[in-house]
Amino acid sequence: MRNILKLQGLFLITLLLGSAGRLSATEPPIIKGNLPAIKKDCSTCHNPHGSGGMVALKEPVTKLCIGCHPDRKGSAEHKVDVVPAMSIPGLPLTEGKLSCITCHDPHANIHGSMLRLSPQKLCISCHTY
Repeated sequence: MRNILKLQGLFLITLLLGSAGRLSATEPPIIKGNLPAIKKDCSTCHNPHGSGGMVALKEPVTKLCIGCHPDRKGSAEHKVDVVPAMSIPGLPLTEGKLSCITCHDPHANIHGSMLRLSPQKLCISCHTY
């Protein structure tokens, strides 16, 4: 009986260690929607070598985005790199600050303009009128 339990434990450990490799940064994220600007080429923003960050970005988030979008228009003129006055559940911050990826998901384009939510829902996440 003890040997069976040991074998089962060994099997589970092997299974877990084997699947850990599948979660590595070498596998691309699931890209949703039409993203012609980056053409599903991770190296547009990510550096697979030489970056200490977990996501291996080539530059800080805002600098990456401005590199392709220097003429931010309309609501894209929203301030970034500022600490929000309130908690924003469900929307990511970059080092505790608003950034382009707070509202935009560079890996999905479900709501247009790579917005994380519909424009109405996104704005009222922080702003009340």
